Amino acid sequence: MIDARGAGDLERVAADLREATEIAAIPDGRFEGHSTLFDDSPEGVVRRHIQVAVTVEGDRIRLDYTGTDPQQPNFMNAPFASAFAASLATLLQLVDPGIPHNGGTLRPIDVEIPSGTLLNAEFPAATFGGNKLCEHNSEALMVALSQALPDRVSAGWARRLSY
Repeated sequence: MIDARGAGDLERVAADLREATEIAAIPDGRFEGHSTLFDDSPEGVVRRHIQVAVTVEGDRIRLDYTGTDPQQPNFMNAPFASAFAASLATLLQLVDPGIPHNGGTLRPIDVEIPSGTLLNAEFPAATFGGNKLCEHNSEALMVALSQALPDRVSAGWARRLSY
């Protein structure tokens, strides 16, 4: 490609592709959502809560999980990487499932998951069950974004830890 079009043209096309994948489908505003799970903890079955606020301002999107319950004394906690990945996968699916995943797509997204919560457990907390929280994380985001993208969200799905 470089031989055919030159390095400058390739760099321009790559920059255009990165810029073209910026997320802009969500209207400005603040949208809140939550999900409740039932944790079979050492104390018995306990309700746990995931809370998220999605704030869209111009070309920036912020996902803030402040208000999510603290990490648990059992294995039903998530490491940051699992919760972060679930957040991005849900957001990108709702905006455009076919959007390329690159720096241009991720640049406008900020994710805040407070340390010491069940979505960002601190060492030495066990995190074996963290991937089971992904569907609850997704549900909280879908509840929030149902206000902004009502034609794109679905009901909760694959819910384990639920009655």
